[in-house]
Amino acid sequence: MTDPAVLPPNLQARYGVAPRSRTRQVITWTVILLVAIAATAWLNQANNPVATGRIITFTTQPDHATIRFETSRPSGHPSSCVLRAQDTASTDIGYATVQVPAGAATVQQTYQLRTLGTANVVELLGCGVDGKPAKVAAPAFAPGIQPPAQPWTP
Repeated sequence: MTDPAVLPPNLQARYGVAPRSRTRQVITWTVILLVAIAATAWLNQANNPVATGRIITFTTQPDHATIRFETSRPSGHPSSCVLRAQDTASTDIGYATVQVPAGAATVQQTYQLRTLGTANVVELLGCGVDGKPAKVAAPAFAPGIQPPAQPWTP
């Protein structure tokens, strides 16, 4: 079949062949591009599940902090979360990566974080899926100070 655009003008007029609108072409390619971006984002999310976490409560003692936190991740996947305790000078006095076994999508867990003193701030820096912690800040203990062994036990 012959492309209608190559027909002589009198035949194009006779059979109602109109040139394509430039605006219509721009809109069509824009829609195609947006669909491709959305599909890529959806596939990336499906292949790289995300875990999030938050601290529910914490209490501090001179040698440890008791932290209750919640992790949300795809059900059936293990996860890990990084906890940190800091003193009044914003120096790390406790730091641990806590493994959360596979199970429900949302899990609450209590962890006894050993500290080098009484914590002023306790943070959950991030969580990761399948035992891989998220990219979080490395421990920032004072120079010459060894991080305490984890976890704290009475």
